[in-house]
Amino acid sequence: MVVVFLLAGGTYAQAVGFVRPLTELNEPVGALPKSISVQIFPGEFETVVVGNSETTVADADGLEVEEFRLYTMRYGDIAKASAEGLNGYPPAVRGVLLNVPFYMAPKGMKCESLSSLAAIRIHVPRETPPGKRLVALKSGGLSVEVEVLPFQLPRAGIAFGMYWDCGRYPQEYLEGDWTQILEDMRDHGQTSVTAYGRDAAGEPVFLADGAFNPDPRNRLARHIQIGLDVGLLSSDIPVMMLSTDVDARQAVSLKAHAAKHGWPEIFLYSRDEPPRDAEAELEMAKSHAEFNALGFRDITAIAPESAWVMGEHLDVWVVHLDVTSALVEYARRLGAEVWTYNCMQRGTNPRFHRHYAGLYTWARKLKGNFLWAYVHTAESQVKPDGTWAPNITFEYVLPTPEGPIPTVGWEGRRDGIVDYRVMTLLEHEIFSNPKHPAAPGIATWLHDIRVRASADPWDGYVQHLMANNSPPWWRSYPWDHPDVVTPPGFEAGDYDAIRRQAVAYILKLREAPAGGSGADQ
Repeated sequence: MVVVFLLAGGTYAQAVGFVRPLTELNEPVGALPKSISVQIFPGEFETVVVGNSETTVADADGLEVEEFRLYTMRYGDIAKASAEGLNGYPPAVRGVLLNVPFYMAPKGMKCESLSSLAAIRIHVPRETPPGKRLVALKSGGLSVEVEVLPFQLPRAGIAFGMYWDCGRYPQEYLEGDWTQILEDMRDHGQTSVTAYGRDAAGEPVFLADGAFNPDPRNRLARHIQIGLDVGLLSSDIPVMMLSTDVDARQAVSLKAHAAKHGWPEIFLYSRDEPPRDAEAELEMAKSHAEFNALGFRDITAIAPESAWVMGEHLDVWVVHLDVTSALVEYARRLGAEVWTYNCMQRGTNPRFHRHYAGLYTWARKLKGNFLWAYVHTAESQVKPDGTWAPNITFEYVLPTPEGPIPTVGWEGRRDGIVDYRVMTLLEHEIFSNPKHPAAPGIATWLHDIRVRASADPWDGYVQHLMANNSPPWWRSYPWDHPDVVTPPGFEAGDYDAIRRQAVAYILKLREAPAGGSGADQ
């Protein structure tokens, strides 16, 4: 069985019979292992790539294992695309047909675009005792050694979420998928949502007298309440309310309903992605004053250059892509929060998504991280008759008759949020035990990682497009940077190594000091 997949450098790789971490999916092949070792916290997941699509799990050793085949997105002839004016892609891939791993089809699901790559997703039930387990595959002598770690990982204390308008989800699937969708977000480490405040057919958010509509078909209420019920949401992490048009009566009713039912704080959404001009600044100032007068903080997606101009008129800045330390400091002086989002990606490139959600968000000390979008259009789906009709842009899951199926980028995002949680926990352990002899050395190690991870994860791509008068990025989207960008300063194998070292330091700090003057380096 031959494996063909896109590399970070834009060339082919061919190999047979291997297992490798998801973060290394797009890396050049060398001596590919028959077995790898992974660490998993109780209650968490790990996805591993398998270079043999015919392989099935022989023994899960008490763990829960799901099997997938990888759908590959085939690029057209990029040389032809170049002649048509589409650019922004790495020169190394011009004129080459490429297959890019994207969706993860559950084993048994039929599709003509499935590759010879497979994946297994391992879940360690929360009550699993620590120790070594072995997930063995039936052919090729392939296996994954799982070390179940001796402690559970606290959930992220900031807002991780996906822009998702339920009106963009296939409506024939939505009613049956509400709970499954929000559980999927929870299981991928998300802690917040974008709840839309506009009416749906027969489901007004507010009644004629301004009262919040208590009908369970009210999609805003359903989104938040099911999120709370399944453990995705909590009262301490806010949510965005988009399509905001709230008058004084409605604001009072909404706040009362939220308080009564233990909802999170609701941020009202200001003008989306405002341009850097005087008219937009006046509009932002007006809505900021109105929302604050109603007792709400406001939030919106905003470009860094616009944030410098109108940040004083916004409580929470969801800054597109690179967030500089100077911008974070300016927000702090204004009393604003800085989040980040990316609307130029899709569910490929797990390495990028791991970095962006994980080390980068931690390094920049951001308060939120969002992506556009969970799904982008209701037409993107596996139809009831089994026909695949994926949109392939701006989406991280694909709706099917059995519920949403993941992408490799969606799995990578979960890995990154686990990294964020590990690094945050390690900082907490240092602050809780500063007199431990290992604390100073560990703090220095964390500082060095933070400096490395603070670089622009998009590697200057937006600036490249602007400097070279490239066409708007959405015109070049299917051919460009998202699938191949690698954040600077890190090799693919560094992420697991950093997480392992952080876990070792956490365990060390929890030990009673036995002498010594610093961390083992």
